[in-house]
Amino acid sequence: MKRSVFLACFFVAAFALSAQPRRVAVLAVNDMHAALTQMPKLKFLADSLRGEYPDLLLLSAGDNTTGNPCNDRSREHPTPMTYLMNRLLFDASALGNHEFDRGVDHLVEEMRVASFPYIVSNLPMLGFAPDSLEMLAKECYSRLFRRSYYGYRIALIGLTVDALPAEEAFASMPIKRIRAKNDLVILLSHAGFETDTLVARQYAGQIDLIVGGHNHLNLPHGWQRDSTALVVQNDDCLRHATLVVFRKTADGWQHTLQQFALDRFPSDKPFADYVAALDRDLGFEQVVACLDQTMTGKRQLGEMECKSFLQATQADVALLNIGAIRVDSLLSGRQTLGDILQVDPFDDEVVTVDIDSSQLPKLVASCQRSDRGREPVVVGQTVGKGKISLVTTSYVADYLRAYGLDFKPTGMRNQTLLADYFARLFPCR
Repeated sequence: MKRSVFLACFFVAAFALSAQPRRVAVLAVNDMHAALTQMPKLKFLADSLRGEYPDLLLLSAGDNTTGNPCNDRSREHPTPMTYLMNRLLFDASALGNHEFDRGVDHLVEEMRVASFPYIVSNLPMLGFAPDSLEMLAKECYSRLFRRSYYGYRIALIGLTVDALPAEEAFASMPIKRIRAKNDLVILLSHAGFETDTLVARQYAGQIDLIVGGHNHLNLPHGWQRDSTALVVQNDDCLRHATLVVFRKTADGWQHTLQQFALDRFPSDKPFADYVAALDRDLGFEQVVACLDQTMTGKRQLGEMECKSFLQATQADVALLNIGAIRVDSLLSGRQTLGDILQVDPFDDEVVTVDIDSSQLPKLVASCQRSDRGREPVVVGQTVGKGKISLVTTSYVADYLRAYGLDFKPTGMRNQTLLADYFARLFPCR
């Protein structure tokens, strides 16, 4: 792509600021993962803060989607998450890797109906066809717009993961030049904490705030060294949101930071009613299983999913990345379809492949490397066997194809198998 691509894909806007005191307020979230039930609480918090900060900037570091079947199975544009983000008056978002889970075409449609821009300054991303990237880039650029309030100028730029390194992207859009033309520079980053701290050091004094994501780190006090940018990040699924208030002084911009636990806030009723209606309309309130005792731990839940694969395919071994499991427990009692689907919200196809049992350790190690070093879940028997049948998800298979493996589709989806397995194993009596 031409250098002009990178110059074009940053977003500059001046936002309304109160004349007295001179301040800019930012409410930052990241890795929301379609946490629809938390959105009414975020709405309450944002509305409350706008009482004190009418020109509050509401920013996301990306991965707004994937995590709730009510959103992720929606065929509407906007999806419920984008619809609620529009109503919440989000100002901008970074582009997370999970924005691509349903393909570039779906993402572009969502970007077109979003009332806020997705900002990415480091295209091209790895592993995408040039025509897909060109279509995506055009939609990013169409979100470039300017607003002017009281003369303050705020530049928003963005980074995503698995894309052009930051230093190469910023070589085409010099941060010094952006800084010289604006009062504040804010980076929305889904490149991960390590990259964020490197950028903060490399561009000290040029970037003021980095709204980070991707790692699901909780930084209740932020991260800052000497004159570097302040880096903020919450965990995930809207458990927390961080407010940063910049105040203009004779010595430059000073800031304060406060992190909020959203479960401590009530819900905005219209938002809550909308979310509740989604469950009813999609049948996710249907009770499918009844647990005699609580299931605790992602590994136990991952083993349940692997066992559902084995039962459905009669394979020898099931392999699952632990990162696919997005709830920590299932409480005893009635389990709705929505409860089960949120255990692993990614709705991947189940695939199989025949391998030599001696290959399994290196495949497990590869899966662990691709999942931030987290040990995957492995269920099944290989003792005394030469050739074995391995079952996994299409997501894991994408990382293992480098070994020349020919995965076969089963026509089955992981969420359906897990729900059916729970229904058979824990029937309601």
